[in-house]
Amino acid sequence: MTAPIQLRLDQATRTAVSERYEHTRGAVERTNCQIVLLADEGRNAPEIAWLVRRGPHQVRKVLHRFQIEGPAGMAPHKSPGRALEVTSEWLAELRRVIDLDPRSVDVPSAVWTTRLLSAYLPHSTATSTSPAQRSSGIGAPDSASKRCR
Repeated sequence: MTAPIQLRLDQATRTAVSERYEHTRGAVERTNCQIVLLADEGRNAPEIAWLVRRGPHQVRKVLHRFQIEGPAGMAPHKSPGRALEVTSEWLAELRRVIDLDPRSVDVPSAVWTTRLLSAYLPHSTATSTSPAQRSSGIGAPDSASKRCR
């Protein structure tokens, strides 16, 4: 049997985590609070994992982050993702044409599609990019104001 995780909270920290557990609206943050509270009771990672329906590795990761960051570490972290591998010129052209009618830039279609954009942009910017690089720029959250089909 796995040894209990050595996490002991003082009364003030335990109260802060309990309050956060009771008042948070986010399911992930609530589960992370529950993990910390269960670890404080002396439970081991596999037992906590079974109770909160996560893997033991995830439980250890949450507890490690809590030990480093304190109660602020229980909020879910957004992964930054891979960096864009397209030029600023390419992104600027994407932002410019996404709001235009494709026919206004000599593309024979009524709507932009990802395929049409990835065919049009290398010609208009004189930038050669791979399909993966093109799709990473097209899918960027701030890169387009219209949805591509």
